[in-house]
Amino acid sequence: MSASRNANELASHLALVGLKSFSNDGIALMRKVFQSIDEECEVISISSVYRIEGELRSPKHVHDLKRVSSFDGLSVVAKVETSMEPGQLLEWLQKVGLDLETMGEHRSLSLNLLSYDDITVMTSSLTLPHPEFHLKPESLFPAVEIWPEYLHPVLKESLNSLTKRFANLRWGEFHSQGKTLLDFSEAQA
Repeated sequence: MSASRNANELASHLALVGLKSFSNDGIALMRKVFQSIDEECEVISISSVYRIEGELRSPKHVHDLKRVSSFDGLSVVAKVETSMEPGQLLEWLQKVGLDLETMGEHRSLSLNLLSYDDITVMTSSLTLPHPEFHLKPESLFPAVEIWPEYLHPVLKESLNSLTKRFANLRWGEFHSQGKTLLDFSEAQA
């Protein structure tokens, strides 16, 4: 092993990864994603899984699935430790999505790099923190569950503080414990 590779492996970064599934077998799909994540990153903590509904916001974001007015899905956020740089991590997450696309499951999945340490980046291929992270309660509330004190590097507010804007919004409900997604024995089946 080269000295530079060894030094890079020692570099440790924390990132928030958001995952939403809009599939009937959403839990099984999420397990597959976390099994892939587990191969390259260490999952430090994982939020509960929430059932989310489509009537969350108005106007709809242009990337909402098929621009439908309602949908049911599942949402979870994981805090991961990685030695990858942010661009590498994003590319790798995109590869995980593409691998699932070959299995015909990608269209029912949204996998996002929400934050990476406390850095801000704005390039044509990467924006950190995710530009809509603070606007999506279905990502923000699960993230607060696992890292409430994280300070949004642009807004200079903790995630806990940012959730107060959505206090009266019905955005989702508890579905299951997130730690069940890390039981890969069921993903093998």
